[in-house]
Amino acid sequence: MGLNMTIKDKLKQEIDKLPDDIALEIYDLMLSLEAKRETTMLTKQVQELSNLTFSKIWDNEIDEVYDNI
Repeated sequence: MGLNMTIKDKLKQEIDKLPDDIALEIYDLMLSLEAKRETTMLTKQVQELSNLTFSKIWDNEIDEVYDNI
């Protein structure tokens, strides 16, 4: 392996050595990791939107008594 190879180049080189059944498992793992990342990003976006929406409801003088509970 060359010293200037990127991690993607190294992965490609190693994947080329694998039998098809193991390569399929690696592929499935990659898809699973990508789906997990997308789910995490969507969850964070939904939380941020919810916080903005609910802050308008929760932040008021009438309900200040509950802020320290």
